[in-house]
Amino acid sequence: MSAAALPAAAPRPVSGRGLASYALLGLPLAMTALPINILLPDFYARETGLALTIIGLVLLATRVVDAVADPLLGTWVDAQKGRGGYLRPILVAAPVLARAGVGKSRAEFAEAALFTHKGLSGPAILQVSSYWKRGEEIGITFLPAAASDWLIAAKRDRPRAHLRALLREHLPDRLADALADKLGLDRELGNLSDSALRAAQARLADWRFAPSGTEGFAKAEVTSGGISTAELSSQTMEAKRVPGLYAIGEAVDVTGWLGGYNFQWAWASGHACGSALAHQD
Repeated sequence: MSAAALPAAAPRPVSGRGLASYALLGLPLAMTALPINILLPDFYARETGLALTIIGLVLLATRVVDAVADPLLGTWVDAQKGRGGYLRPILVAAPVLARAGVGKSRAEFAEAALFTHKGLSGPAILQVSSYWKRGEEIGITFLPAAASDWLIAAKRDRPRAHLRALLREHLPDRLADALADKLGLDRELGNLSDSALRAAQARLADWRFAPSGTEGFAKAEVTSGGISTAELSSQTMEAKRVPGLYAIGEAVDVTGWLGGYNFQWAWASGHACGSALAHQD
């Protein structure tokens, strides 16, 4: 999605607990891919006629190249500048709550969000983008774990503190500064009215963005739309009205969340179709 970009933040130390929480986001996908990693070597060996040892060495080499290339590429990207400054995104350390859609199509996700030089990205935004339609807004809760009336409590306990400083305790500095500038509350909390603080709380709890568009098909994680599942056999994936025509994967109107669901659908529908074709008379 594209929206008004915020300036990139300087790197901040990440705690061990924070690193573990980020790693856990990728655990469902890793577990989904585990059977594939186990079965692929044997499959390639049978299909190519090469020894299983050679296949294993080739796959190991690709993993080593990937492990070396990823940090090198990341370091290079971090050092590059664009119109909006460094290309390094701001990673909101605390999970945000993002929501999109209306009515029965409304959905919300508690994930990490990225604020880049181009706009909004990250797991939370990718999830809600499946429910977003052009012209609609998306909402983000920046401090989903905050208690109700937390700014009123902060005013009582820390009357000389500034909102900017409070936000910096939970968000990257540049992001906190950008939000504080938008809210326009530059005085000490003790000098601000309760109504003004509650208005700030409400906006931080549902900050509205109006994306101008997406990065398009080239950057998409999944596609939406396709052939209706009502038109296909759930056992063979064959079209009910056109015998001999099969549709699987993203050709079908099935869109899953992040975390391996779309991979699983592609594999499961492909297996059903392949099994049906293999058992044809």
